[in-house]
Amino acid sequence: MDPRILAVVFLAVMASALGCFVQAYRVRRTTPRHLRFAIAGTVIDVAGTLGVLLTHRVLGWQVPNHDPTVALVHRGCAYAVTVLLAVQVVGGVRRWTLHKRLGLPFVLLYAVTYALAVVAYAPR
Repeated sequence: MDPRILAVVFLAVMASALGCFVQAYRVRRTTPRHLRFAIAGTVIDVAGTLGVLLTHRVLGWQVPNHDPTVALVHRGCAYAVTVLLAVQVVGGVRRWTLHKRLGLPFVLLYAVTYALAVVAYAPR
């Protein structure tokens, strides 16, 4: 598999998830719309994450990074934002007040994680 195509596909999938999360945050006061965007973003993110793990670890397809340090920071942020996503999902379902407080930090960390992925892996 051409690593440039793989990188573009991964980045497009995660950009879609980011767009859903941003929109979910924007419409957070309208629960049905918020839920639709939040669920869509979660499904896209989990599918994208599983796709990255499957292609990298099982199929051995590599996307070379441009900067190992940025790639390492991206990976650390990706783990953190995945945990935060799980907390947000459970918190939203259980209607924890923490869910509302973590909405903006989650979206911001997701955006930073995505930006780091672009810097580290986007084709040049």
